[in-house]
Amino acid sequence: MTSKHTPTPWHLPSGWETIGVAIGEIPIFSSDEEVVAKCRAKENRRTLSDNIAANAAHIVKCVNLHDELVAGLMDAYPYIADDNLRASIGNLIDKARGEA
Repeated sequence: MTSKHTPTPWHLPSGWETIGVAIGEIPIFSSDEEVVAKCRAKENRRTLSDNIAANAAHIVKCVNLHDELVAGLMDAYPYIADDNLRASIGNLIDKARGEA
């Protein structure tokens, strides 16, 4: 993949639980207030399940922590003595960087 994703941090709008229930979806915003994703209720529903709200919060948390977690793995990588663990961590780093 050659294109870059929208810069982080991403966030949920203020009062997102109320907004989500009213419109049947929870928008996820970039740092410059662009809508980058929406978690939606099933078609023609105006109600949100707990897991739609949890999914939106999980997406934001994962996206915002991704670069920091990959950097931490890369910093630790040279100090991993176990060859199997080192290979596993190396594969995870490659996947996270879109190289695998």
